[in-house]
Amino acid sequence: MAIFPTAYFPCISYVAQLLADDAPVIEIFDTYHKQTYRNRCHVMTANGVQMLSVPVKQVNGNHTMTKDMVISTVEPWQQIHRRCLESAYMSSPYFEHYYSYLSPIFEQHFEKLIDLNDAALKAILKMLKVKKEISYTSDYVKEAEKDFRNVFVKWNPESYMMKVGDGALRLRSVPEETGTLRLRSATPQSTSFNSATPQATIQKSYYQVFENKFPFAPDLSVLDLIFNEGPEAMDYINALQKM
Repeated sequence: MAIFPTAYFPCISYVAQLLADDAPVIEIFDTYHKQTYRNRCHVMTANGVQMLSVPVKQVNGNHTMTKDMVISTVEPWQQIHRRCLESAYMSSPYFEHYYSYLSPIFEQHFEKLIDLNDAALKAILKMLKVKKEISYTSDYVKEAEKDFRNVFVKWNPESYMMKVGDGALRLRSVPEETGTLRLRSATPQSTSFNSATPQATIQKSYYQVFENKFPFAPDLSVLDLIFNEGPEAMDYINALQKM
């Protein structure tokens, strides 16, 4: 079993790993962790990398399970996220081709975070033209053969790296105790992409809308890859899986 945390418009490496596994399972009976991919994603804008966060309420305090997390209606987050994505990617090569898959998500009312994330993930799979059977836990899973619940946690702005040839970028190693880096540098021969441990990853640069202003930002929300690369996004993901 390969088990993943729920995620809001997840990063590229999350999607690549999810699609690499035959029967991925998403954990929803864990205790909710704040400030993680569970309710946020990162996109490239005219002002640099920006975080989009879904406001949530812990109905049972710090003991609230992920499945019980409720989306707060205090702020118009859907309007904010829609405007950000339109402003950031309207000039991207494939925005008009794919945006119709997303617009319903910003119009529909979602009470729970897991329902929003499920809709977001299904929209991503449709854009990638991938059919994938994804299930959810019916109870907390203590152990799994491949456990990614604490691997895909946060996007780390310190993960920018210098090019290492052929436009490839290697994510910088960060002290493990910071808990802010999903993927740590390692010897390529010692790991494979679908291993269940933090590993080395090389993400080659691709065209990003504001590349004339900012260096390539690796592992943003997969939306960045889709809007910029279109049908070739799946080729990029497949290449990651072979590393």
